Amino acid sequence: MRFQIVTNLFDVTQGRSVGLQVQAISRSGTNTVAGSAYGFFRSDKFNAADPVVGRVLPYSNQQVGGSAGGPIVRDKRTIS
Repeated sequence: MRFQIVTNLFDVTQGRSVGLQVQAISRSGTNTVAGSAYGFFRSDKFNAADPVVGRVLPYSNQQVGGSAGGPIVRDKRTIS
């Protein structure tokens, strides 16, 4: 397994964020299918009132996504 630590202003391929990323890259493959899912939801119910307007401004943000991976070519198992 190879680890890569990246610290910089990241480009668009890595999310355009500031901070630190640790990437773990496996050199050996696997025959299992794996995946993940995420959700990020934000509502104006948790916001404070705007000091200029004097009321809570409407805001809503919902983001969902996921990933899936698996073998490109399955290993051939030999029987000995």
